[in-house]
Amino acid sequence: MFFLSKFRKLNKKDLKNGFTLVELLVAVSLFVVVSTVSIMALITVKEANAKAQTKRNVLNNLNFAVENMARNLRVGTVYSCNRSSLSPAEAPVGVDCINGEDNITFKDYLGDAVTYSLDGENKVILKKITGITNLSRTTPALPITSPDVQINTLSFVVRDADVGGLQPFAIIFVEGVAKPGTKLETRFKVQTSASQRVLDF
Repeated sequence: MFFLSKFRKLNKKDLKNGFTLVELLVAVSLFVVVSTVSIMALITVKEANAKAQTKRNVLNNLNFAVENMARNLRVGTVYSCNRSSLSPAEAPVGVDCINGEDNITFKDYLGDAVTYSLDGENKVILKKITGITNLSRTTPALPITSPDVQINTLSFVVRDADVGGLQPFAIIFVEGVAKPGTKLETRFKVQTSASQRVLDF
């Protein structure tokens, strides 16, 4: 009997020192607010990381296409604009295009004609190889840029292509939009140059 009365007194004391309903509601509300803010921050960081990764992949593709053109131009000869193919019967010197054209054709290191051009309908850069010394290398015009990259402007400027003593010099301008029509849409303008590297042997 003594134990039960002591327990009852202890129990009443504990109840007096416990949390009220208002205190519990405030504590639960604070917990919900902090949890929601933390989850939203985590989701935002995850989305930002995904966007950065996608943008990096798209711009890497663009970088590869521009570097591919510049590298092939450096080891090529007979630069000419507005010419769909080259043949051995054509003049051995190139043709300057100072005002800028949307395509360029040149002989690669194997002697075959390579043409880079803009497909205005699909907004991609095309590469076409026409076999001159090796007919089996002839290929249709194939895109070298991703569909996620919309090329609005492709322009080539060529200088000193028709002068025998000087190395030809080509400038490539590319302008467009990466991931058009999405939250990741990014406009870009890229310019690079390539001077011919002629082997001495």
